Amino acid sequence: MESHRFDAAVYARRLAAAAAAAADAGLAGLVITPGYDLRYLVGSRAQTLERLTALVLPASGDPTVVVPRLELASLKGSAIAELGLAVRDWVDGDNPYDLVGAALGGAPAATAVTDAMPALHLLPLAGVLGALPVLATEVLRMLRMVKEECEVDALRKAGAAIDRVHARVPEFLVPGRTEADVAADIADAIVAEGHSEVAFIIVGSGPHGADPHHGYSDRELQAGDIVVVDIGGTYEPGYNSDSTRTYSIGEPNPEVAEQYSVLQRAQRAAYEAVRPA
Repeated sequence: MESHRFDAAVYARRLAAAAAAAADAGLAGLVITPGYDLRYLVGSRAQTLERLTALVLPASGDPTVVVPRLELASLKGSAIAELGLAVRDWVDGDNPYDLVGAALGGAPAATAVTDAMPALHLLPLAGVLGALPVLATEVLRMLRMVKEECEVDALRKAGAAIDRVHARVPEFLVPGRTEADVAADIADAIVAEGHSEVAFIIVGSGPHGADPHHGYSDRELQAGDIVVVDIGGTYEPGYNSDSTRTYSIGEPNPEVAEQYSVLQRAQRAAYEAVRPA
């Protein structure tokens, strides 16, 4: 299994680029709570809970991590210590939002926050900063879209891993087995093929294939069923695979075969038409 994070130098470059992007956007800084943005910037797998954990990234100045003292262990495994970031821990009775404000240089401060920041943190933070923050998506989107070679490599490996899972799916699709039976086999295969965890599994057989987010059920597979299998897992350090394929239990009927052929031709035409810019 791959390491849970990249070398610290990767995160140092990301932090510098994010701070520069915040400055270009006219912001005092970014406040990043746990989630994919925090993992992207410092390699942390901390979770969002009722007590505030946040990376405070000023547009100019040194980053600070604000974390409850009882959650300090959640920072282990991240690049925070290796990067030498300041850590301000707090206990119940302290005001962590004041710590965020101080790390940004005081109010009023125009900031951007991660999209998934809970309201129970966003509203007190806005009160301390004197303004409602904007979303950090506009600041971080382009940074995250441009991939370094280490990221491209992780994505290639994630794609290859989920391809290996799909190669095993036909052996799971046996009439009389349930969608849930198939999903359990797929979950085992996702981990066995190199993912650290299962992200999602959809096994939509027969009429359930019309629901794009069906999940799976106790419906038994039948000969002649068309089965939609949409699956993905997390490949370290934090890059998800996501692949949907359509299977037929036995030979598909002529109508299904024709519809599939039309879709295949349309997809091929689009693929061949795509060009940079």
